[in-house]
Amino acid sequence: MENSSYFVASKHRLSTFFSLIFRSPTSYHPLLASAVSKLIMQDPGNRLLLGKDEKSVRQLIRMLNSDNRHSVEQACSSLSNLAGNLHSELLIKCDIMQPIEHVLRSPSPEDLVSVLQVVVTLAFGSDTVAQKMLSKDIMKSLEILFGHKNPEVQRLALLAVGNLAFCRENHNILVTSENLRELLMRLTATPEPRVNKAAARALAILGENESLRRAIKGRQVPKTGIRILSLDGGGMKGLATVQILQEIERGTGKRMHELFDLICGTSTGGIFASALGIKLMSSDQLEEIYRNLGNHMALHKESLFINTVYIVVVHFVYSVPCFDFVGKVVFSEPVQKKNEAATWKHKLDQLYKSSSQSFRVVAKGSKHNAEKLEKLLQDMCADEDGDDILIETAVKNIPKVFLVSTLASVTPAQPFIFRNYQYPVGTPEVPIATSKRSGTTMLGSPTTGTQVGCKRSAFVGSCKHLLWEAIRASCAAPYYLDDFSDGVYRWLDGALLANNPTIFSIREAQILWPATKIDCIVSIGSGSLPTKARKGGWRYLDAGQVLIESACSVDHAEEALRTLLPMHPEIHYFRFNPVDERCDMELDETDPTIWAKLEAATKDYIDNNSETFKDACERLEVVDQVRGGIAADHDGGVGANTGCVVLLQMENTSYFAASGHKLGAFCSFIFRFPYYRFVASAVSKVILQDLGNHVLVGKDDEPVRQLISMISNDNYHVVRQACSSLSTLAGDVSVAMKLMKCDIMQPIGAVLMVSSVSENLVSVLQVVVTLAIRSDTIAEMMLTNDVLSSLKVLCVHKNPEVQRLALLAVGNLGFCPENRHVLVAVEGFRELLVQLTATPEPRVNKAAARALAILGENESLRCAIGGRQIPKRGIRILSLDGGGMKGLATVQILEEIENRTGKRMHELFDLICGTSTGGIYAAALSIKSMSAYRLEEIYKNFGKVVFSEPVPNDNNSATWKEKLDQLYKSSSQSFRVVAKGSKHNPDKLERLLKDLCVDEDGDDRLIESAVKDIPKVCLISTLVSVMPAQPFVFRNYQYPVGTQKAPCVTSESSGTTARVSHKQSGLIGSCKYQLWQAIRASCAAPYYLDDFSDDVYQWRDGGLMANNPTIISMREAQLLWPDTKIDCLVSVGSGSIPTKVTAYQNCVVNEPLLHSIDFTSYLSPPLQARKGGWRYLDAGQVLIESACSVDRVEETLNTLLPMHPKIRYCRFNPVDERCDMKLDETDPAVWQKLEAATKDYIENNSEYFNIACETLVQASADSDTEK
Repeated sequence: MENSSYFVASKHRLSTFFSLIFRSPTSYHPLLASAVSKLIMQDPGNRLLLGKDEKSVRQLIRMLNSDNRHSVEQACSSLSNLAGNLHSELLIKCDIMQPIEHVLRSPSPEDLVSVLQVVVTLAFGSDTVAQKMLSKDIMKSLEILFGHKNPEVQRLALLAVGNLAFCRENHNILVTSENLRELLMRLTATPEPRVNKAAARALAILGENESLRRAIKGRQVPKTGIRILSLDGGGMKGLATVQILQEIERGTGKRMHELFDLICGTSTGGIFASALGIKLMSSDQLEEIYRNLGNHMALHKESLFINTVYIVVVHFVYSVPCFDFVGKVVFSEPVQKKNEAATWKHKLDQLYKSSSQSFRVVAKGSKHNAEKLEKLLQDMCADEDGDDILIETAVKNIPKVFLVSTLASVTPAQPFIFRNYQYPVGTPEVPIATSKRSGTTMLGSPTTGTQVGCKRSAFVGSCKHLLWEAIRASCAAPYYLDDFSDGVYRWLDGALLANNPTIFSIREAQILWPATKIDCIVSIGSGSLPTKARKGGWRYLDAGQVLIESACSVDHAEEALRTLLPMHPEIHYFRFNPVDERCDMELDETDPTIWAKLEAATKDYIDNNSETFKDACERLEVVDQVRGGIAADHDGGVGANTGCVVLLQMENTSYFAASGHKLGAFCSFIFRFPYYRFVASAVSKVILQDLGNHVLVGKDDEPVRQLISMISNDNYHVVRQACSSLSTLAGDVSVAMKLMKCDIMQPIGAVLMVSSVSENLVSVLQVVVTLAIRSDTIAEMMLTNDVLSSLKVLCVHKNPEVQRLALLAVGNLGFCPENRHVLVAVEGFRELLVQLTATPEPRVNKAAARALAILGENESLRCAIGGRQIPKRGIRILSLDGGGMKGLATVQILEEIENRTGKRMHELFDLICGTSTGGIYAAALSIKSMSAYRLEEIYKNFGKVVFSEPVPNDNNSATWKEKLDQLYKSSSQSFRVVAKGSKHNPDKLERLLKDLCVDEDGDDRLIESAVKDIPKVCLISTLVSVMPAQPFVFRNYQYPVGTQKAPCVTSESSGTTARVSHKQSGLIGSCKYQLWQAIRASCAAPYYLDDFSDDVYQWRDGGLMANNPTIISMREAQLLWPDTKIDCLVSVGSGSIPTKVTAYQNCVVNEPLLHSIDFTSYLSPPLQARKGGWRYLDAGQVLIESACSVDRVEETLNTLLPMHPKIRYCRFNPVDERCDMKLDETDPAVWQKLEAATKDYIENNSEYFNIACETLVQASADSDTEK
C-alpha cells in the first residue's frame, strides 16, 4: 500500500535525521531510545516509514539485548507500536523472537513486562505471525512466567498465551496440553483479580468452556436443554422487537440474560443481543430509549437516523443517561428554529443539509455518515474493566452471544459470526486461505463439501474483534450506512444473508453444547407486511427489488424451520412476528406517527396472541424441572387467511378496442335476432373467432345476456352455438366474471337438471368446465346444491361424453379450496368416483381418476390406478438445483446413478423436485419418464436453439442483405436487453416446450399426469406479481384434504397471528397449469429471458428464491404423506466454482455415518478475495449471491438433519474451476470442460455413489415387493 501520510508527502521535520538516529549501535543510548519511542513512533508517518526500513527495524530489535533497562523499555514500546500497525511480518523476518526468548529469561520484572507487551501485541495481530512465534522454548518460558511473583508478569504471560491461541494451528497444539489446562484452572483461583481474569480469558480462547464455567462459577445449561433467543434485523422496526421482549419479561418476571443460554441477532437484532446478553439490560430500558428519543424530533432529519442508532447503542449497550448524552454528544449539529434569524451562512448550511443525504448517496455511497457512529462506538465500548474484545466478556457469568454480519470482501459473500465465545476443542473450523497480499490472510469457507455424515463445522467468524466493530459490521446496511472494514476484511449488514438468524443459532448451539439437546427456541421478528399485489415498474429495478426481498427475507428460515422442526417435537419453538400493514416502515424512519402505528400494530398482535405468549413464558420460567406441553397450535402471518384472495386484473389493450373493429357497428344488429340458427352460427364462427369482436362482445352486457338466453332455446343447434360462444368468452377472466354477474348459472342449472337431450348436456357442460377452471372465485360462485346434485347424477349418465364432461366439471370446481372441502364432504361421492375409475370406458375412468387427484384423494387414486406404494422404509426424494447450461453436470450425475442402479429416475423416487433447469429435468424424468441419456440430448439441443443466433457460415458468399442481417444479429442481444429487458427471445423456448410437453392423450395440465403411475413432481418458480415475492410450487398433485394452503395475495389484514407452532401449510402454488407453462415460469431467469405471465400472475426464475429446492421438496413430502417418514434424500447440484482448492485429508466413511452422507466433493471451496468495484454493483452482486445461493440451504440441512439421523441424505455437487460457465453458454469446448470436471468428480467419489445407489436399489426393490 502506497504511503500517503503527510510525513512522506511533505517531508516531515524529522525525516532528515531518520538515518542518523539508526546509523550505528549508538542508538542504544537511552536518550535516543526515548526519542525513537516518544517522537518518532507517535507519528503515523514515521511509523509507516520505519516499518518499511528493515535496517532500522533490526536496530530496534537489537536494543532488546541492551543492558540498560530504559533502552529495553523504550525499544519494546516502539516495537509494540510497529507490531500493532501491520508490520508484524517484518518483525518476524528480522528474527525478533531470538532476543525476545533471551529477555523472557531475565530476572528483571520490568524487562519482562516490557518484552511481554511486545509478545502480546505480536501474537494478536496476525495468525500467520502467531503460528511462527509459537515454539517449545517460548511456551516453556511463558508457563514458567505464569508462576512469577510479579502479578503483572503473570497477567501478560497469560494474555500472550491467549493471543497465541487465537491462531487455529496454535490452538490445536495448546489444547493437547493437559498440564496447561490444569495450570490455567489453578490460576483462576488466585487472589489476584488481574491474574485469574487473564487465566479465565486464556481458557475461553482455548475453547475450554466447561472448565471456564466451573472456574468462574457460571450457570449450567438446564437439564431440560438449551434455550435460544434469536432476533431479526429491521432497522427502526426494532421497536416491535422491543415490545415483544418487554412482554416476555413481564410474563416471566426475569430479564433475557436470565432466561436464555444463547442470544443472537442480526443488524438491529445484533445491537439488542449485545445489550441484553453482554450488558444485561432490561427490555424496559430499551423502550425508554425510544420514548426519550421522541422528545428530540424537532432536530433536523438529516442526522436523526444516525442519532437514533447512537442513542440505541449508548443506552442499550452502555447504560449512559439519555438526556445528558443527547445534549452533549449526539445532537452536535444545531439548526436555527427560525430561518429568518439565520445568517446567510446558516441559510446556505440548511439548504445544504436538506440535500446532503442525496449528495452522500451519490458521492459516498451511503445515505448517512457513519463516522460519528464509529467514534461514539469506540468511546462507549471501552469497558471499565478493559474487556473490549468480544471473547473477554466470556469471563463473566452471561449468556453466549453472537452477531451476524456479511463478509463481502470474499466471493461468494459469506455469513460472518462475531461471537463472545470460542468453539470447543475438536470443532471443525474454516480453513485459512492466504491472499496474494503479503501478510494478509483470508478466511476460508465452511468445508461442508468435505464432510461425511452431516458433520457440523463452524461458520466463518471471530471472537477477537472489538465489540464496537461487531456492532458496526452487523449494521452496515447498504445505501443507509457505509460498509465496514478493518483494513483486511469488509463487511455489509448481516441481513443480506441472515436477516432471520435462527438457523445459525441452532448450529452454534449444537457446536457449543454437542451433547445437550435444544429445549426452547424463541425467534422474534420486527414486523412484516401482508402479501399484496406488486405495482409494475422498470424491469431492472423490479428485478432488483425481488433480489432484495429474497436475500433479506425472514421467511426462508421460517419455512425451513417449519419443515424440519416437526421431526423434533421435543423442541419448543416460538416465532413472534407481527404481520400488519402498519409495519410498513423504512429502516431509518424517524416520523413519530409511523412509530406509533408500528407500536399499535405490535400491541394488537400481542393482545391477539396472549395465550401463545403465556405458553412461551411458562416454558421459559421452568429451568430444571421436566416440563410437558408444546407451543400452542396457532398458525398465521402472511398467507394465513386462505379465504381472502385478490385477483390482479389487466386492462384490455387489444387493437379492436383501440381502433373499432370492422364489424363493431353491426354488433347490436346481429343480436337483434338471437334465436335464428344462422345468427347463432354467425356469432360463434364469425364474430367470436375474432379477438377484437370477442373483446367487444365481452364488454357489452346486452350481447352477453342475449347469448346466455340462447341456452334455454329449444333448438339444440342454437344451444350448441351459444355454448360454443360462451365457452370462448369464458376464456377471459374478466368476461367470465361478467357471465356470472349476468346470471349464467340459472339457465345452465335448468338444462343440467331437466334436459334429456345429450347434445344440449354436452354443450352446457363444456361451458361449465371452462368457467370452473378460469377462477377460484367464479368456481366458488358456481357450486350450489342444485348444480352439485345435477353433476352427481350426470356422472352416471348413459352417454360417456356426458359422464366425462360432468367429471371434468367436478374436477375443475374442485380446484377451488372452498369447493374442495364441500365436495369431499359429500357422502358417497368419493366411492362413486372410485367406482367410475373401474368402468370399461377409458375416457370416463380417466376423468374420474382426474377428479380424485384434484380433490386430493391421493390414496384412493393410487389404489384405483394400481399405482406403486411408498416403501415401508420411507419416502425417497430427488431434488435438482438450477444452473442454466451448467445443468449438463446434473445430467451426468443422473446418468451415473441410472448406470449403477439399472433403473430410471421415475422408478427410484417418489417425489422429484427441481428449480429452473432442475425443473425441466424433473418434468422430463418423471412425467415424460425419460432416461438421463435422452434428457442430455434434448437439453443440449435446447441450449443451441434458445441461446444462439445462427448466421451464414460463408460470409464472403453472403448477399448484402445477409451481411446486414449478420451485423444486426451481432448486436441484437444487446438491443434486446435494452429494449425488451432480456438477452434472448423466449418465443423459441416456448415453442420447444409446447412440442416437448404435448401429450398424446391431451393431458397437458399438470394434475392430469397424476392419473399415471409416476412420481409426484414439483417445479419451483418465483411469484413476482406479489410483494414480497414468494416461492411458487407448480405441482402434478393436490394436497390431501385438510392441508392449510397459503393464498397468492391477501387483502389488508384485520388482525395478526403468531407463527408459533410446528403446524405446516402448503406453499403458494397450483396444479392446474399446463406443463410447458410451469417449466417456462421456473426458467425465466432475469436478463436472460423475459418474465412469464398469464392473465393474473407473473413469474421469474425459481433460482431467485430456491435455487436449491431440497427443503421445499421435504415440505411437500411431509404434506403429501404426513404419516410417512422420509427415508432417502438425494440432492444434485450443477457445479460450484472454487477459487483455491485445498485437499481434504483422511476422508473416511464409517458405518454409523452411512445414513447421512454429504458428497459435495473431496475438495473444499475456499473463498477468494472480491475485487473492488462501484459500491452499488458490488452490493448488488452480494444480493445475487445471497438470493441464488445453494449453500444456505445446504448449511440449514447440515444443521438440522443430524438431529434426525434416520434420514439418509446425499448431496452431489462438483466443485471445480471448470464449472465456471455462463447460464447461456453454447460453446461445446466449455461444455466439455464441465463434463470433464464432473467425470473426475464422479470417479473421485465412486465409493459414495455406490453407497447411495445401493440404498436406492434396496428401497426400490422393497417398493416393488410391496406393490
